[in-house]
Amino acid sequence: MDLYRKPAKTEKRRRRNPISKFVFVVSVICWLLFVVTLVYIGMAMPQRPTIFDPKGIYTTARTYWDTEMISNAFASLNITLAMSLIGLALNAIRMKRASDKINPSLLFMTVLSLTGILIIYFNFNF
Repeated sequence: MDLYRKPAKTEKRRRRNPISKFVFVVSVICWLLFVVTLVYIGMAMPQRPTIFDPKGIYTTARTYWDTEMISNAFASLNITLAMSLIGLALNAIRMKRASDKINPSLLFMTVLSLTGILIIYFNFNF
């Protein structure tokens, strides 16, 4: 019998905190918005002739970027940046224990959306 042994610490958290659930939901929404942004950019890119019409006889390919789709992608990136910053702020508020960590997905989305905003802003002169 060991008299100097300390009792094991019990975990007091039984289920996920509402803040951590909200951070997870924000992370998923940010990823969905980023996929939407990629779709907008894919639709805005200049078109190339296809293998079925290589010389463009039947259809003419658009050779310029669609600015309306680029503006939609810009708005989507701004919303993604705002939501990821809100999620990071809530995650920082939530970090009270040593086992709590910053959500790497939100950090990644912040960097990606900020980079995309800067690329669009400087290349398309909004």
